[in-house]
Amino acid sequence: MQLPSPEHSKAEVVKLPTRIIINCRPADPDDPRAGAVLVSIGPNRPEALGVIADRLAVIKRQSPAVQVVLRADKRLPYADIRAVMRVIAEQNIEVLNVVAHVSEGGER
Repeated sequence: MQLPSPEHSKAEVVKLPTRIIINCRPADPDDPRAGAVLVSIGPNRPEALGVIADRLAVIKRQSPAVQVVLRADKRLPYADIRAVMRVIAEQNIEVLNVVAHVSEGGER
């Protein structure tokens, strides 16, 4: 197949993501240990972990060197964060950065 090559094309090359931010926050800010955790990729709406896994698999296929930054509310139980970390690892994403806020006094 021979494709046209216009001289003054306005087409843009799609840039694949090299870094994905995953946010985890409690569904109920008044009771963060209630068990419901909202997980989203970037500013998108929260989705089930299975959907997040599917999205990460697609991104990994398109951009094999993709990195993930995991941001989680400090009030969430570690088990909930670990579940998200497991999903990331299952997609063979090799670089995972976890964001933690440390106050000036050293409190977390």
